[in-house]
Amino acid sequence: MNSAPDYPLLRRLLGEGELSVQVKQSLVHALNDPGTTEWRAAGNTLQIDVYKVDGRVELFDLLEGPDAPAQTISIEDLKAAF
Repeated sequence: MNSAPDYPLLRRLLGEGELSVQVKQSLVHALNDPGTTEWRAAGNTLQIDVYKVDGRVELFDLLEGPDAPAQTISIEDLKAAF
C-alpha cells in the first residue's frame, strides 16, 4: 500500500494522459541521476519542477494560469508515489 501523503496535483501528474511514458521515464532518471540537479517538464495541464539540491518538487496547475501557486512536495514523497 502506498503511504505517501495525498496531493491532488501529484495524482494528476501520475494519472493517465498527463505526461507521456517517456517523460515519466525521464523524471525517474533525473531523480536517480546524481549529476542532475534540476529538471522540468509540462504536461497537458500540469508543470513539474524538480530541485534536487533542496529536495523539493513543485507542481503547478496550468489551468489556473501563470500566477498559480505551486504545490510543493518532497522528492521522497514523489518517489514513494511511483
